[in-house]
Amino acid sequence: ILIEYEGVEDSWKLFTSEQELDEFIQRVPGVPLTKPHRSLSSTESKIIEEESKKRVDKIVEEFRRFKVRSEISRKQKDSGNKLSVSNSPISSSSAISELDISNIEDINKLRLQYQEQELKWKSAFEKVVRENEQLRTRGN
Repeated sequence: ILIEYEGVEDSWKLFTSEQELDEFIQRVPGVPLTKPHRSLSSTESKIIEEESKKRVDKIVEEFRRFKVRSEISRKQKDSGNKLSVSNSPISSSSAISELDISNIEDINKLRLQYQEQELKWKSAFEKVVRENEQLRTRGN
């Protein structure tokens, strides 16, 4: 703890226990001192930082898997639609337009789901990054 007195040079004082700090605070006359919050040690900060990195890596991997699955699903659906269109003889243009409308609706639903999931992953990632930054600033 840095001790500052008017007219006297500042000095650092080390307390090995909470009780020693409490006794020092009670012993000092004048304006009551407020006890500062305990800071994390460098090892505690590194542990928390490593855990945060692992969580971010896990989230990034899950997001990558989600993107791959959605891309595979989209391609399978596209190939299934092409196959069904080529196998079934459609004589009227109204049947073709109905198929196109349902495909467009499905595509829009998938895009919306993808965007929602992407926002969730981004917010989770940003939260972990903010926590990591806060822990770094506390550890210094």
